[in-house]
Amino acid sequence: MANKREIANAWIALMKPGTRAGQNEKLLKLYTDFLYSWLALIFLGKYKTVGDERTMLKNLVVNAPEPLISKIYTATSHNISEIAKLRVKNEDLRRVNICFEEADKLDVALSGANPRQIIEATLGLLYVVRCNLFHADKSPSDTRDTDIMFYASKITANISETMVKELP
Repeated sequence: MANKREIANAWIALMKPGTRAGQNEKLLKLYTDFLYSWLALIFLGKYKTVGDERTMLKNLVVNAPEPLISKIYTATSHNISEIAKLRVKNEDLRRVNICFEEADKLDVALSGANPRQIIEATLGLLYVVRCNLFHADKSPSDTRDTDIMFYASKITANISETMVKELP
């Protein structure tokens, strides 16, 4: 795991024009795509329900009609399967990584194949990804973090876009 200085330097480097065939621009787009789609998702949550971010996300799924859940699941199932594969298996890291509880919930949901539970568990995991990003626990210099952000940005964008289509 990188220290805070390394993470800060990686973020600073991301803002500079790319020197590795546009790699910085690709990473910057990846992270900003997640942020923009997360903001859209939270806006949709505020539009449909009340509470803190976690509660709004849970209520979005609980209150969503079955056809919308089916559309969201269809749009996201591949990326959900991929992000689930990225969990850390090392037991030592389990103790320090808050994401494990949410990853465990996603594993259980995936084993049951109930789309509503899978979407709810995925949103819980994405909330942790968001927290890790906002609180400096994600680094653009870490390959695993970048892979997580790739799938997280795809999933949040798919959910947001699917929900916007259903607005009156």
